[in-house]
Amino acid sequence: MKKLGYSFKELDLFNLIFITSIPVIGIVLLILHIWLEGLNPYLLIPAAVMYILTGFSITGGYHRLFAHRSYQANPLIKLFYLLFGAAAGENSVLKWATDHRIHHQNVDTDGDPYDINQGFFYAHVGWIIRNQNLSNANYPKDLTNDKLVMWQDRNLLSITVLVNVIPCLIMGYLTGSWIGSFAIVGFLRVAGVQHATFFINSLCHMLGKRPYDDTQTARDSFFLALLTFGEGYHNFHHTFQLDYRNGIRWYQWDPTKWAVNLMSRVGLATNLKRTSELSILKAKMNVLANKYNHSHDHKMTLEELSLQVQVALKKLDDLKKEYRLKKEQKAAEFHLQMEELKARIQQAKAEFQELYAQWEMGLLSMQMATNHAT
Repeated sequence: MKKLGYSFKELDLFNLIFITSIPVIGIVLLILHIWLEGLNPYLLIPAAVMYILTGFSITGGYHRLFAHRSYQANPLIKLFYLLFGAAAGENSVLKWATDHRIHHQNVDTDGDPYDINQGFFYAHVGWIIRNQNLSNANYPKDLTNDKLVMWQDRNLLSITVLVNVIPCLIMGYLTGSWIGSFAIVGFLRVAGVQHATFFINSLCHMLGKRPYDDTQTARDSFFLALLTFGEGYHNFHHTFQLDYRNGIRWYQWDPTKWAVNLMSRVGLATNLKRTSELSILKAKMNVLANKYNHSHDHKMTLEELSLQVQVALKKLDDLKKEYRLKKEQKAAEFHLQMEELKARIQQAKAEFQELYAQWEMGLLSMQMATNHAT
């Protein structure tokens, strides 16, 4: 077990001062700004822009591109991530991605750098101010072999300062609110991005639903997805960490997924990794079925229905793939085949929905049997 109380030797003094000073300086400067300059609401616009640029560089760049390699990006996109990711004040991507991979390899164990079992504070910021030396020895080769990644790591301080200070100077000059610019566009915005990221390590392992894997602590939270450009669907991410998406449904708030998908359409991102609908369905059905204790006969019936549902979904997916391939050909002779395929897809969809409804009814009867038994 990690100690919750640190000795002086265990403290990372640089990180302690850095993490605590940013919001404190921001609040002090904000008070001075209001007192000396009067509150300038227009500063919220560049602060929001910088929040988006730096936050997206953490989610789309540090996390999904560099840590998980869930897609590949054009060098210009990578450079963008490295510049504005540094401005988020969350270390170099070399260290960030390495620590994050260790987290996934050892989640909810003593080897997890931000293990939630040590409490909210530890998972949120406590691990940062404790000198763990997690990623100092063995950095992944795909990162050390990347010249842009190593360039950022060598020049992290200067990049962080420049990409943060330049917008503050520009907005200070344009608005005449120099103190306010550094308070709102600079320090408070950095603190906001940092703690939004930290909430994924802490609150997203405490609050929310676990629809895909209820054996580990990661949870799905729509609220935290709003703050972090889609990172809040954390149970899905931990279950299928190689997927470039976190929110897999069209209605789930995941701007990072939408941006990466858009980049792929214009050739700036390639090899987007997606989990199959069949794998997602299996995981979800497994979680639901394991919630209830039921007899052997009932279990066998439910498992048979589950297999039929999976076969139906596989059939539906195959038909959709065939339809997309033929649609790309755009030949006139395929018109009749396309109409036939559409009809088969609708039939397969109806078959899948009917079987899934039967499975849900079977699950409901298991639930009622379990409640009656208790």
